[in-house]
Amino acid sequence: MDDYYLIVADIVTGFITCVTFVLCLINLYLIRKLEKYNKALAIYVILCFLFDFTNTVLIHFNYSNVGLLPLFNVVELILLGVFVSKMNPYPKMTKMAISLGVLINIYEWVHYFNTNDYIINKGRVFNAIFFLTILLSILSKDGEESKGVRTLPLIHVMIIYFTICFIQFVLLDFLVNIPHGSIFITWMLYALAGGVLYTMSTYYLWKNMKTLNM
Repeated sequence: MDDYYLIVADIVTGFITCVTFVLCLINLYLIRKLEKYNKALAIYVILCFLFDFTNTVLIHFNYSNVGLLPLFNVVELILLGVFVSKMNPYPKMTKMAISLGVLINIYEWVHYFNTNDYIINKGRVFNAIFFLTILLSILSKDGEESKGVRTLPLIHVMIIYFTICFIQFVLLDFLVNIPHGSIFITWMLYALAGGVLYTMSTYYLWKNMKTLNM
């Protein structure tokens, strides 16, 4: 990738890591006052910062960071799966899908360390398809209920995030000879969408906590 892309990527990554750090502190404050479903979302935001920070440290010291991705995928499946379970119209199928997703990511993690193959994006694609399916099901079946608990804006942001995630990792995994500019644009959108998701999640938890304490 050109030096220009790398410089911009470093700036964007650093900015998002700083924002996520602040959000992490807020969620550490909120977590004790939340019920279990929202607590899972707060833990997700906190762990997102820890993964981002670890990723930054590994890159700074020229260590491979690829093995973190399957671990992050498993954390995301479990924690966001718990969060959406209170609205999910198909709980049994969701548990089976999460179990399958965990197995896929464990396989990719083991495969990476056995072969040193840096292309381990199938688990990320699975996560995107899984959450898009669940979120769209919630919107179609429980739209009015979602509005009542103020989750609708957050669900919309999640749909945008996982749509961009799907496009980004399909490009990385299944296509070849992609222009650097195209990958950079989708990566930039993915990174920014992640920052918006963490911010909206924290805002939702803050508003929800205030409502419960009224």
